[in-house]
Amino acid sequence: MLSLKDPYSLVGRTLLDRYQIEALVGLGGMGAVYCAFHQGIERRVAIKVLQPNIALADERLVELFEREAKVAGRLTHENIVDVKDAGRIEEQGGTLAYIVMEWLDGRTLEDELQQRGQLGFAQTHEIARQMASALAEAHAKNVVHRDLKPANVMLLNKPNGRIAVKVLDFGIGKIVNQTGAAVSAVMGTPNYASPEQLQLGSKLDHRSDIYSMGVMLYRMIGGRLPFNSATLPELIQLQLNSTPTALRVLRPDVPAALETLVHQMLAKDADARPQTMP
Repeated sequence: MLSLKDPYSLVGRTLLDRYQIEALVGLGGMGAVYCAFHQGIERRVAIKVLQPNIALADERLVELFEREAKVAGRLTHENIVDVKDAGRIEEQGGTLAYIVMEWLDGRTLEDELQQRGQLGFAQTHEIARQMASALAEAHAKNVVHRDLKPANVMLLNKPNGRIAVKVLDFGIGKIVNQTGAAVSAVMGTPNYASPEQLQLGSKLDHRSDIYSMGVMLYRMIGGRLPFNSATLPELIQLQLNSTPTALRVLRPDVPAALETLVHQMLAKDADARPQTMP
């Protein structure tokens, strides 16, 4: 397997006497994802590590990273990535915090949209159906994802030719009580964040995920985001105050009921959205 350039020199090492690191496959703002071989069960796994320089500088981020494993560990569903192990390794250079997940051999929804632009209605329905099923499971356990976006959805080809969907990265997911949780920091990806995520002090619950999924549906059907800007302040103002272009303008053949549903999901007021996953 081809590997990205590994700044942390983990490729070729064996962690905890069982995870043989084969390749660096992804590098983000906080974490790196490796492909590894679990020698005990002879199976490929994905290992996500918090970048060591970040772990060394901020203990709070280590705790946030470890919370991802705990939140995801509460969820067992065929459309949610399966977390198998998590912990810390104390090394001479500092703490290596890790999460071990099932290996997914596929592509992200972001990759699919970058390549194709708009998706067909049948494919959109199938992806949305499985995403909604995953999120309904999370919401039933009072878990809000808070960072839904195409890059956090994997598409896997099944032997029967159909697509299997896996929702990833509950890294900033929050366990909320019946009254919701107040936003203490702006988190998530602004293009997909709900209006309440962008306002400090707002109450946030599962309906925030419904908004984010509405943004994703709008892009899958219309071929573009409902709101976009080169500057973050303007993007936030669009999310808070603007009405998106009607989907039928971008896709004249969109069924009226589907257009209505998507625009309801994009309501600024959480009370005006569908109250459960469609």
